[in-house]
This record gives sequence, C-alpha cells and structure tokens, in this order.
Amino acid sequence: MPIGGPIRDGGRFGIHALPRAQDLRGCGSGRGGSGAENGWVCLDALHLFRSGGSVASLAAVDPARLGPLQLCDAPGAAPHPDRLAEEARERRLVPGRGALPLAALLAAYPEGRPIDAEIPLAGPPFGDLDASARARLIADAMRSCLDGLKGR
Repeated sequence: MPIGGPIRDGGRFGIHALPRAQDLRGCGSGRGGSGAENGWVCLDALHLFRSGGSVASLAAVDPARLGPLQLCDAPGAAPHPDRLAEEARERRLVPGRGALPLAALLAAYPEGRPIDAEIPLAGPPFGDLDASARARLIADAMRSCLDGLKGR
C-alpha cells in the first residue's frame, strides 16, 4: 500500500528532505517514490541547506508539493557529516542568530503554508533557560523573522 494510502478526505502526509538520506530533488514530487498523490514535502530549513539544497532549488519543485516549512538558523559552515544529526538535535539556532538565508527562503516559499519553529534549544547556551524563557526567545525570533513577510 502506498504511504498515506489510508488518508482520505484531503488528508496529506509529509516527507522530509534529509542530508544523507533523501534530498529535496528526491522527494520534491511530494510522492517520495510512494506513488501517493496526497504527499508533500515538509521542508526543514536546516535539512534543506545541509543536504546541498538552496533557495534556487525550490524552483524545481511543484509549489503544490511544498508543505509546512520548519525554520531555524545555523552557522554557515556545516559540521562534519558525522555530526549532522547532533546539529539537528542539539545545535540549531533561533532565526537571526546564524547564517542560513532565511529571508530568501521565506520570500521564495509558497504563500499559505504552515510555518513553525524547529528549534529544540537543548544545548548551550539555551539549556539553562526554563521552558517559558525558551518559548519567549523562539517567539521573539520568529516574529522578527516573519516581519519581512508583511504585505506579501
């Protein structure tokens, strides 16, 4: 049975583009080889850029196949490939504190898609913050990042 086969009445399933697994080209049809018509790419900014993707690479994907966008920031230089999973789990930065081209990504992304923060904030310097302080930090950073979308 294709992935998402049981999903009915407009339901969708998402495929992640991940470094060392499947890049944006590999899942850009939204079907990811599953044969399902109801799939779309859940695009994580860190995974996009760490898998060799770029803002320009979005042009090769049917906009109808681009789903939720997960934002975070990161240093411009990627860690050693053996440390990518650690970076994704523990070293993400809030938007505006790294070098990923988030403004360009947001400008190129289809309108009307869900946008969320994918920022665990488990490692230094955020590990000492309580949950409320982490939430405020993320909310403030997301607000600043999304302010550029006003009027779009």
